[in-house]
Amino acid sequence: MTPARKKRPAWRPTIDPGASTPLYIAIANQLAADVASGKLEPYARLPTHRDLAWTLGCTIGTITRAYAEAERRGLVHGEVGRGTYVRPPAIPYADPVVARSAVNPTGDPRAVMDAAPSRLIDLAMNWPAEVGEDEMLRRTLIDIAKMKDIGSVLEFSGRAGLERHRAAGARLLARRQHLQPRGKTATATPIDPAHVLISAGTQHALMVTLAALTAPGDAVLVEDLTYPGVVSLARLMRLRLKSVACDSDGPLPGAFEAACRVGDARAFYMTPVQHNPTGRTISEGRRRELARIAETHELPIIEDDVYGFFPADAPPPIAAFAPDHVIHLAGLSKIGAPGLRIGFLHAPPRLAARLAAAMAAASWTAAPIAAEVATRWIDEGVLDEILRRKREEARRRFDIAAPIFREAGIPVRATAEPAPSSTATLAASARAARPNVRVVASNEPAATTESRRRLAEASASHLAAMRGGPTLAPPPATAPPKDTGWREPAHRPTTTGAREPVPQKAEFILPPDCFHGWLKLPDPWRARDFASEAEAQGVRLTPADAFVGGRTDAPSAVRLCLGNAKTHADLKRALHIVAQLLVAPLAAAREVV
Repeated sequence: MTPARKKRPAWRPTIDPGASTPLYIAIANQLAADVASGKLEPYARLPTHRDLAWTLGCTIGTITRAYAEAERRGLVHGEVGRGTYVRPPAIPYADPVVARSAVNPTGDPRAVMDAAPSRLIDLAMNWPAEVGEDEMLRRTLIDIAKMKDIGSVLEFSGRAGLERHRAAGARLLARRQHLQPRGKTATATPIDPAHVLISAGTQHALMVTLAALTAPGDAVLVEDLTYPGVVSLARLMRLRLKSVACDSDGPLPGAFEAACRVGDARAFYMTPVQHNPTGRTISEGRRRELARIAETHELPIIEDDVYGFFPADAPPPIAAFAPDHVIHLAGLSKIGAPGLRIGFLHAPPRLAARLAAAMAAASWTAAPIAAEVATRWIDEGVLDEILRRKREEARRRFDIAAPIFREAGIPVRATAEPAPSSTATLAASARAARPNVRVVASNEPAATTESRRRLAEASASHLAAMRGGPTLAPPPATAPPKDTGWREPAHRPTTTGAREPVPQKAEFILPPDCFHGWLKLPDPWRARDFASEAEAQGVRLTPADAFVGGRTDAPSAVRLCLGNAKTHADLKRALHIVAQLLVAPLAAAREVV
């Protein structure tokens, strides 16, 4: 006798928004885990495709793929007109009969994935390519073993770290701030090592900085697309991230100043060089504007300069223009070796004590043995050699990627066009300075923002007239912000007077000395769906929603990291798959119900 059907439970899978796993796989994995734990019992009815899609904010097609994957694993079965139900185990087993993994958390022997893990090419993790760091480390460790005072790297060095290690970090940061020659004998105005802290990587330095400057519930400004690590920290520390509108040259000064005037922000986190994920580098003129605003409003800027050494002609960091208001972070994860876990934090004198106390509370300091390796690499030119090799490898991989996309008819743009004095920038700055009109940072389409601005001005003029004061003159017409490659598309009028978005076309943005590129997807692709299809064919990418920090919509784009492919052959194969997926008819690549 077939058991009676059970009522539908209020089942909702727990999905990590920052995970690189395709959404449909993550849903199937969570369903498998809930079945194994007993949270979902046999014959339990699951939510309908439409209900679960609405709950998770995704497409019905994604839920269809998730349920199909669960059915292929033998976890559920569907009945037309009745719904989808949890299937009782076809074979009893108390323990997993295959190894548990991220794609098969229950060890179900019936789970078969689209792409075997051994053949999956990961272009989601942003690591620069390996260029022989292991052999350099071997030689350095041999030299360290010959130290007469080797015990010094085994002793507790206090929360500030050893003086020679902080001095090496100061010399490294000074190269960026003053654009001076590399080496121990650089003639730049020295950075005081007393204001340099040693961290266990740049992510650790970022966490310490946020801990020193904020409290739970505080707001932190970020770029409209930002580093996923700061999004994770904000969740952990219960901080509110507020997006500042950007163009192709970085944060708009007018939007930054408007956000400062709100008064609830405690810091502004940004990546000015090779922005993650779009690859843009902010011009010197824009950096000076941002530094001036930070000084005016006494708002600290957290400058993540982890990619600052890759472009040979990168502008000076913002810290060079507002040294008392910028916390400058740099490390060896990208330009050296990620496993070394060494970063440096230069604190303005007025914040040095707070940051040092936060560092002590978090972990006292980084491991002295790792700091000793970093010091020798900085002073002996090893880091310069590694960086030279990485730049060359980045250019080689650019030369591999660009022809593949161009041959598929997809434009490749090496750098975003700078717009330090664009009409949009000047208009935003003028609006922020106009009296009696409150301007807030926004990522809405240009037409909506302009309409709201005019309404605010009309209201202000009406109130002024009622009080007998002067009314505001209407501002001159300005051109809407241009599409920069990572903002929401503009709108165009239709024959009926309605407004519809201009169809987005595929475009790949990749600076030649950068290991990550930004791929704009053609309509009607959505980032999550594209990443799911790519992984099903053996390539892992990162969809745009992983980089959204504030209340903004994710664009239709994905990030490609070229350095993580082990060989050039793997990279070529992965990029051919991505390019072919872009030009293939969408109906042939997706399941449509």
